[in-house]
Amino acid sequence: MDNSAARLLRVLERCKEIDTGVDCATAWREVLAAPDNNVLLGAFGEFFTLVNDTASEVLHRHPDLVDAVDHWRSRIFNGFNATQMNGRWEHFLAHIDNVTLFSLRSQAKVLHSEERRTELAPDQLSQIYQHLSQALELIGNGDMPVEIREMLIGRIENLQALINRYRFVGQKALLDSAKLLAADVASIPVSQIEGLKKAGIYDQIRESLAILANATTISATGPMIAGAAQNLLSLIR
Repeated sequence: MDNSAARLLRVLERCKEIDTGVDCATAWREVLAAPDNNVLLGAFGEFFTLVNDTASEVLHRHPDLVDAVDHWRSRIFNGFNATQMNGRWEHFLAHIDNVTLFSLRSQAKVLHSEERRTELAPDQLSQIYQHLSQALELIGNGDMPVEIREMLIGRIENLQALINRYRFVGQKALLDSAKLLAADVASIPVSQIEGLKKAGIYDQIRESLAILANATTISATGPMIAGAAQNLLSLIR
């Protein structure tokens, strides 16, 4: 499943897998894949944005679930506020009760029934990222106007950043960023596009976007995501 409730549930399930005897800073670095505390601060922002986005999405579609949403949201925030970085991990986990996990699991299933999307596989994300990295390398060595170079680098790096944050942002954010990249490539004058093609840049970008579009089309039955993926494919042909 790929929806906000399912992503939040996966984070909390990962929390449950960490040794209860460690301090919270160590545990959070493991859960949020943050190598140091500086990166961890940014990861916290993404995590709590996911918490709020999940609550907003569930309540927008099902306002009658307010009590269940209030329960898991308060458990997460209270657990974090009670322990911060220096507390013991077991004290945070004490707040993440079975009701929290059950409620999120149920809400994830409800959202999935309304718009079915499966999580993109790590190897698919890795392939997309690698093609984008190869494009960046070729752009760095290529000869093109400064404004085109900066535009492509900015769009590609933004998409790569979202791939790294996929566990928090999901498919829609990736597709939105990919469509901006595709639209910018489509706006480049034909004379410059030929240079990008000769350098191999165009093919690397097209391949990365094609993998993303095909993967999201296959994983989705909902018209919004499937339609966005088809629109992306039309931009890069």
